[in-house]
Amino acid sequence: AVLYGTVNPNYLPTEVTFECGTTTSYELPALNLQSPIDGSTGKPVSITMTGLTANTTYHFRIKAVNSLGTTYGDDISFTTNTSDFPTDGLVAYYTFAGGIAQDLSGTGNHAIVSGAVATADRFSESNESFQFSTENDMLLVNDPGFLNNSSGSIAAWVKFNNLNRTQYIASVGDAGSNINYFGLLRLDGSTNRISLYFRDPDPLKRDWINGSTVLSANVYYHLVLTSDGSMWNLYINGVKETLEVIEGRNSGKWFSSLPGLNNFVMGNSYLLKPYTPPYLSGKIDELLLYNRKLS
Repeated sequence: AVLYGTVNPNYLPTEVTFECGTTTSYELPALNLQSPIDGSTGKPVSITMTGLTANTTYHFRIKAVNSLGTTYGDDISFTTNTSDFPTDGLVAYYTFAGGIAQDLSGTGNHAIVSGAVATADRFSESNESFQFSTENDMLLVNDPGFLNNSSGSIAAWVKFNNLNRTQYIASVGDAGSNINYFGLLRLDGSTNRISLYFRDPDPLKRDWINGSTVLSANVYYHLVLTSDGSMWNLYINGVKETLEVIEGRNSGKWFSSLPGLNNFVMGNSYLLKPYTPPYLSGKIDELLLYNRKLS
């Protein structure tokens, strides 16, 4: 796990330590940054914590020491997964632990939180997922490093508060266009089914594919979309969906097939206005993105 925080050195060289443990006694060996930080504004700090036990709650806090004294940050807790997940080809990983949208894959695709509110996850752990409620709510990654991938997969835990309109769970787009985007996982509000929507501006065409399962509100679903570059597959709670082509074909295209993409968004889309933001009304609780087809 990667631990994150922010420290303001107040112009003084400051030693930063992450105190860790399974309780607020922080009984595990402290993790020290290699070099002191300085400056007059909040500096992001992070360190990797290894050797974690599955299905275990851990606590950490930041300890900052300089010539003015010692300051401790708030306690933050997170719970490790009950089982491992594949890491080969992982290009973005968001647990939302501590109410932040940091990428834990090590590739640096951190998200900017806009409007979305940190809330309890599917295990009732506080500040472990994000709630989306308005057209301005989103988690935005500008110019992520995976937009040239020709195949990939995305997986997420999602709960919808209502099912009365089109809602995007994740998308890639071009902020300078409203006809160049890919709705990776979205709700088709007319059928209450998960769908994907690939919009190619050159020539103007679209692939619109729907799944077969009719969803219910206020229920968590585990959604997985995969592509080998020539065909999409969709899974809900581990079961492969029968796909229906609404328009176009099951081309299996991935990000590199669209020119000019410059953003990845969770809970919405980010395109050139005017357009109606297809914001999510619900929660995203963990999201993983790969540069290969999962099997």
